[in-house]
Amino acid sequence: MDQDMEEHERIRKLFGFGGAGEPVPTVDPEDVKAVWELFSDFEREHPGRPGAVGIEIFKRACSPGADIQAIIYRTQMMWVVQHASPEALAPWTKDERLDDAVFRAIAETPMEWMGVGVPRQGLPFDADDFIRRVREATC
Repeated sequence: MDQDMEEHERIRKLFGFGGAGEPVPTVDPEDVKAVWELFSDFEREHPGRPGAVGIEIFKRACSPGADIQAIIYRTQMMWVVQHASPEALAPWTKDERLDDAVFRAIAETPMEWMGVGVPRQGLPFDADDFIRRVREATC
């Protein structure tokens, strides 16, 4: 393993992310919702400014023993969908709030970890399956 890959692997283990291509564990939809709200609050309070939220804040917002890395990863994937294609989640958005079906779907949609420095085409989950799950949960 070359030095760059060793560093990527060290960082992956340090932050508790799975290996490239491994499945991301399913999580509690309420934990995804809590993390989403933390991200949303940060964006509202600091528009256009980069920043970070400490892991301890996420741990306090989520249920005891929650897989924080999987929750954050799944929440980030939902953020990508919402920002890359806002119309995709528009039917389940009211007053800038997402329907609980969206959190349930992203918490359960099969997805895999992306690897640091590993080229990839597309999202690490089937976006059509995600939207289908949202739609089914609201019918």
